[in-house]
Amino acid sequence: MTGAESESLLPNDCREILVRFEPAYEGYFPARLVLGQGLPALPFIGSTGAIADSCGVDETVLSFGSIEANQTLSRPVRIANTSDQVIRISPQSDSPRFVVNGFIGDLLPGDSATIYVIFSPEGEGDWTGTISTGHPMCSQIECSGDSYRIPNVAPDRLGIYFNGSFTENEIESEAGGIVEAAIVLINPSAETGVLGWECTVGIEGEAMMLDWNLEGDALNIAGAPEFIVGLTRAPLPYAQAIRLATFRVLVLTDETPSFLSVGPTSVPSIAGRMAWAPRDFANLIPLYSVTGGPVVAAINGAVAADIPSAPGIAYANSRVHLHWLVPEAVGSAFLVYRRVGDSEPELLTQAPVPVSDGVASFTDRPTGYAAGTRLYYSYATVQDGLESARSDEALFTVDDTPVLVTRLLPSFPNPFNPQTKIQFEIARAGRVQVAIYDLSGRLVKTLVDGHMEVGSDTRIWQGRDNEGRPVASGSYFVRLSTEGKVDHQKVMLLK
Repeated sequence: MTGAESESLLPNDCREILVRFEPAYEGYFPARLVLGQGLPALPFIGSTGAIADSCGVDETVLSFGSIEANQTLSRPVRIANTSDQVIRISPQSDSPRFVVNGFIGDLLPGDSATIYVIFSPEGEGDWTGTISTGHPMCSQIECSGDSYRIPNVAPDRLGIYFNGSFTENEIESEAGGIVEAAIVLINPSAETGVLGWECTVGIEGEAMMLDWNLEGDALNIAGAPEFIVGLTRAPLPYAQAIRLATFRVLVLTDETPSFLSVGPTSVPSIAGRMAWAPRDFANLIPLYSVTGGPVVAAINGAVAADIPSAPGIAYANSRVHLHWLVPEAVGSAFLVYRRVGDSEPELLTQAPVPVSDGVASFTDRPTGYAAGTRLYYSYATVQDGLESARSDEALFTVDDTPVLVTRLLPSFPNPFNPQTKIQFEIARAGRVQVAIYDLSGRLVKTLVDGHMEVGSDTRIWQGRDNEGRPVASGSYFVRLSTEGKVDHQKVMLLK
């Protein structure tokens, strides 16, 4: 360092200090320049030689896809010290939506450690963030994901339950026993409370209904077990499960089962449906049974659930999110179909959709449809590898064509061996080129070179060049080029 003799500076005066970096050997050199008492210290970092290859990060791009708001998803990232020097790892994130946990400390030569990046969105939106490892020669980790809200899973369901927590719809009773049951509205889609409701309750088997008790200041203008109920004063308060009425059943024999069912009234307000009123009787909401079929409870027997009538739909971030409850008696996996207008249904899933905690869900991203286009979604249960039954269809009307952006989407898997999917979107029709380059800029493989229409596409790169020869392990660049737009992405081949 030159020009650093001790001296005093007058107000508004300045001096120039020259700092020279002269390493005697390869390595990573941090330093601090102290300017004087009460003055800030200036940090300096320098490196030389092979330290440029001192750190390997196995995933530099993390795409978390779509998850429900307020849920979390974790992905591991491996960091390796490939140098002959000790390096220090201290990961940090620039976004509260992407939290990093795991290893903090020194990595010896040849050692590796794992950190965990956690995607934790608090609301709807598309999110991005960057994870820094804390070492200047380690690659940063670019993170992306989007989140959505599902207002209710399988909303507006009607069931009959035998316990106060509304979880038991099967019960055993001796002959001559009296069983108390409750009619319950599950997951109301409006949070205004219940002003009225209508349905018919039936019983099949050796049992008879004794008496009824309506919740709140309610009046039934029909004759039980048919109900057309209005609340004369305040509505029943909102809850995730709202008790509408209770009744008692006398069990005549315990040798045969008795089944309790719900269905529409003889003259329903909504054709073929049960219904409830959140604010006034001019805006009724359809009700569906919790099992998808009329039988919702059993005494001395089991409830054989049907497929629910249709999936629930939530729309956010240009994506359609389908969700439905899955009773234990229904098959454990499903296929999803989409029908456009009057066309035949198209299978959207290549493999069965699994079930988690009694809920199945699927996300579709329809693109290129004009406003007003009607999309019909349904699902089918899969048992023993075969489709056994199809649900009713749920309608989604496209309000506006989702906006596409010309870009590369995250490749998967990455790192990869032996092949990876190169995914991209084209916002404007025209000539498109997608190619693979090595780190020196040499063309390795051309995947696309020609005219393409608007939409999404995927190409497979099998780790070979244009001559069909396998390429070496290492990092490569994917380059998307269109008229007026260029995008790059790094992928890593491991062998």
